[in-house]
Amino acid sequence: MKKKESYKKFIGRPDGIEDHFLPLYEEEIAWGNKCLDILQNVFAEIVFISGNHDTPRIYTFLEDCPDAYLHNFNLQNSLNLQKRNILFIDYNNWLDIGEMSITHGMFHGPSALKKHYLASGGRSCIFGHVHHDNKESFMSRGKTKQVQSLPAMCNLNPDYIRNSETNWTNGYSILKMKPNGHFNYYTFTIWDNELVIPDGSVIKLIINEITLMLCKN
Repeated sequence: MKKKESYKKFIGRPDGIEDHFLPLYEEEIAWGNKCLDILQNVFAEIVFISGNHDTPRIYTFLEDCPDAYLHNFNLQNSLNLQKRNILFIDYNNWLDIGEMSITHGMFHGPSALKKHYLASGGRSCIFGHVHHDNKESFMSRGKTKQVQSLPAMCNLNPDYIRNSETNWTNGYSILKMKPNGHFNYYTFTIWDNELVIPDGSVIKLIINEITLMLCKN
């Protein structure tokens, strides 16, 4: 990020790309590819929905990056998304499935749910931008629409907001879609680093900035 001292220090140096930015990028890409390897061993289909912490910040960085290095910072190529047959949804775009639209999200604050509802064109939608579990219903042409904010699988106290008060929540959601496009939506939240699933089993989670590890008790 441009506000960081390390960015200001290295961006103007002739060796800054190779000695600083490229190693950091390659480290994160290696982690991302490892995550995708694990996920593809579990799920038959994956969709990569780009968020504000990846694609837009890369685009901003590329404005300062010398042309000779632009190809080194191509996120889709670096994650082998085409070879993996993973659909890529760019930041602020939508994935429509039946009566549901899904995006990373671009609004925050008290009116975030309503703003995403309006941005979706009055559809039910899911977004994850604000990292907390929340839902609101709206009426459109005699039908109820639901907007859901996703909980997050991340450290709730990252460096860039260290020790700030947030309403962030760890967790995940499942969307069940019927052939007619109607759906049911289920959210599972995590408290005290433990998840209780419907059969009563308890899963212990260890979450930090690098890894998410699930271990059944």
